Amino acid sequence: MKQPDRHILRWQIAIQDYGSNMTTVHKDGNIHKNSDGLGRWPLSNDIDNPSYVPEKASHRSQNKESVLQTLTPPSLSN
Repeated sequence: MKQPDRHILRWQIAIQDYGSNMTTVHKDGNIHKNSDGLGRWPLSNDIDNPSYVPEKASHRSQNKESVLQTLTPPSLSN
């Protein structure tokens, strides 16, 4: 299981006191039409985000080979 992002982690901490009295059920976005818009608002992936991991990007070089490269944000490079 991958490490949860900060939104999920925040919710896990908030509801942990309820223990076994609660059941979590996933609803697909197509079915869950009344979801909270702010809950689905994308956040930037930056250093202030506790789940920050430098992103990886795939691009094709001139010889058509797929290349995977780690991108370092400008604020981290010297």
